Amino acid sequence: MSSTGPPRRVGMRHHKLRAPRSHGLSMSVDEMWARLSAALTQIQQHNISKLSYEEHYRYAYNLILNQQGDKLYAGVRKQVTSHLAHQGGTTLVPLFPVESDLVAMAAEGMDAPSSSHLSHSLGLLPALADAIVPTMAANERFLGAMTDVWTDHCSCMSKIRDVLKYVDRVYVPNHQRAPIWEMGLDVFRDTLLQSSHVPYYVQLMVTLLRQIYCEREGTAIERRTIKDITDMLLALPHSTATSMYAYAWEPLFLATSSEYFTAEAHRLLDTRMATYYLEETERRLHDEAARVAAYLAPSTAAPLQALVERCFLTEHLEAIVSMSDGGLVALLEADARSALERMYRLFRRVTPGLPALNHALKAYVAERGKAINERALTSRDAEAPSTPTLEIAMQWVEHVLDLKRRMDGVLYSSFQGDKSCEAAINEAMESFINMNQRVPEFLSLFIDEHLKKGTRSAVDTDWEHVLDKTMTVFRFVHEKDVFERYYKMHLTRRLLHNRSVSDDAERSMIAKLKVECGHGYVQKLQGMLNDMKLSEDVLSAFQSSSVLQASPLPLQMNVNVLTATYWPISSPTQSCVYPPVMQQACDVFEQFYASRHRGRVLTWQPSLGTAEVRVRFKARSHDLIVSTYALMVLLLFESVPDDATLSYKDMAAATQIPAADLQRTLQSLACAKYKVLRKEPKGRDVNETDVFAFNADFTCPLARIKIAQVAAKVETPQERKATTAKVEEERKNQVEACIVRIMKSRKTMTHNELVNEVVQQLLPRFQPTPALIKKRIESLLDREYLERTDTRHVYQYVA
Repeated sequence: MSSTGPPRRVGMRHHKLRAPRSHGLSMSVDEMWARLSAALTQIQQHNISKLSYEEHYRYAYNLILNQQGDKLYAGVRKQVTSHLAHQGGTTLVPLFPVESDLVAMAAEGMDAPSSSHLSHSLGLLPALADAIVPTMAANERFLGAMTDVWTDHCSCMSKIRDVLKYVDRVYVPNHQRAPIWEMGLDVFRDTLLQSSHVPYYVQLMVTLLRQIYCEREGTAIERRTIKDITDMLLALPHSTATSMYAYAWEPLFLATSSEYFTAEAHRLLDTRMATYYLEETERRLHDEAARVAAYLAPSTAAPLQALVERCFLTEHLEAIVSMSDGGLVALLEADARSALERMYRLFRRVTPGLPALNHALKAYVAERGKAINERALTSRDAEAPSTPTLEIAMQWVEHVLDLKRRMDGVLYSSFQGDKSCEAAINEAMESFINMNQRVPEFLSLFIDEHLKKGTRSAVDTDWEHVLDKTMTVFRFVHEKDVFERYYKMHLTRRLLHNRSVSDDAERSMIAKLKVECGHGYVQKLQGMLNDMKLSEDVLSAFQSSSVLQASPLPLQMNVNVLTATYWPISSPTQSCVYPPVMQQACDVFEQFYASRHRGRVLTWQPSLGTAEVRVRFKARSHDLIVSTYALMVLLLFESVPDDATLSYKDMAAATQIPAADLQRTLQSLACAKYKVLRKEPKGRDVNETDVFAFNADFTCPLARIKIAQVAAKVETPQERKATTAKVEEERKNQVEACIVRIMKSRKTMTHNELVNEVVQQLLPRFQPTPALIKKRIESLLDREYLERTDTRHVYQYVA
């Protein structure tokens, strides 16, 4: 069904919609701008309640459409500039806090803040706050006014930007202009901060510097105001990539801070108190970090921290560590761990800090080590020239261990186990320890005293702990082969005289040496312990053997069978003449041993033996524990009348005991505490003209008496020379063996490469000199183990 004719109108609902009136189309360009300008003025006066956003947006829209964008943009900029200039003149200028004579001087200094002495010119140096503090109120008022102007400007520009959105959307990108907001920032910067007529910039910068100076001097300031100002400087651009904060304020602030810190550091250094200086340095670092967090940009933190570190630390490291009050030496002597930790913590912040600390630390350890060496040398010269005693060796090692313990405590509690500090301490320890030529002997004596049964050192201390401490010193010793020789000598005495505190202690020490120097270093030491174990089995078999059953001995005999290559025992140059009873025992044991081991030759070592013999005196009988040589001498008096005497020469001819051993034996029997023999003439020394008699009148409350052989605890000069000669000879053989071993695997090497390789391989035992290596190479060339090639300084192995 359809109908024709016009549509039917029902009431008023279907009125035709009309477009709203388009204001401005009938107005001239000037009138539109005048209305828009009046609206901007109302915005700047904060009177916007009667303004129509739509109307004024359309004015800007129509001006852009009518190609009047340049007029609009320039007019807005001019009006904003005029408004800011008026605000500056009426609000800021009357509150300028800086005197006019300082303004010109400050302006010149700000042109080159890094080279000028601006802080000095403005009186912003430490301890001069009395002249600046009275200006704080005026400074605060000016900064507050500047903040108000900035806040007002931002508020106005925000509203203006909303009205002129069409300008930002169309005109700005087409004509490559700055957006309205950014244009407002540029106008604020140019009108107030970079004005050529009014010194707003100088007033602002000096005022900020004064406020921060007052805070550094201990006066409370309004941090929020300064935070607002620095935020303003961060928001204001100097260029597309740089803010006014980074371009103008930060360099000026850092330059004046550098002057302040430099002056403060020198003022603190004049106190000559390093601990106080470092406390103030740490406080300054903390305060500047808090200052950045409170009202400066985060980008300022790193350069400001570096500035404090340079002015307070880098430029004065040597002066700090060398101060007599609170310097490194004073702190180490006082064991001030917390102060040392502060020094390390601060020195670690700067690149040259740890090297300076380590240099002073190394010098301190070297100086203390030198004093320890000199003390030992003085004691040695005072008591026994050229012959160190056991007490000197013990004191030297204990002092070294005490120094190492103290330095390790400082290292781990104050220096946080720093590897460079540890290296400095170890280098100094190694240096002064090896300056003492008797170190191997001293160290071996120290260990011997703690592993020897019955000594106070062995009773009062934990031997495992002592061994661990001793190894810390052993690691620094260069001549480990010399130590090995002394250690074998002392181990020999402990084992053969049954003086070792325990077999476990001996094996523990050998295990520690093996870890440090390898299996080859301890091979002979382990062989010595094995010999003692095997000797027990041999002795047990001997006592139950048929040989002994067939020929019973008039004495009980214990024998240790030792491998000659393991023990540091030289074969006697002449055989002793034993008394018949002793010779019978030796013959029986040799017969037994030959029945078990064919081809082996036994050589008796009476100098290392001991004997227990019962001697009858007039008062009573005593059991004497003496050396084998002493037993041989005592048995000589068994076959002579009671009042008869024997001369020294008679005993020497009868026993064939070496002269030095016979003299010591007679000294122990006739000149020591227990005088079982009488000597004529009396005295402590034994001469070839002396005569001896049995002392039948000897009395003693003890039933069992131990008469020790008179012997030096350490080597005599002659023995030391012999030891040195043996060590040097062994070193020659070791160097040659090492050279041949290297050349056999490498075939061809240059001289320098060969020397370096030999040094590296022999370093665990000793430190060979290049001269020694060169001599051994020449010897091998002469014996045709090596040959020179046509190339200069190149050797070739001869198969």
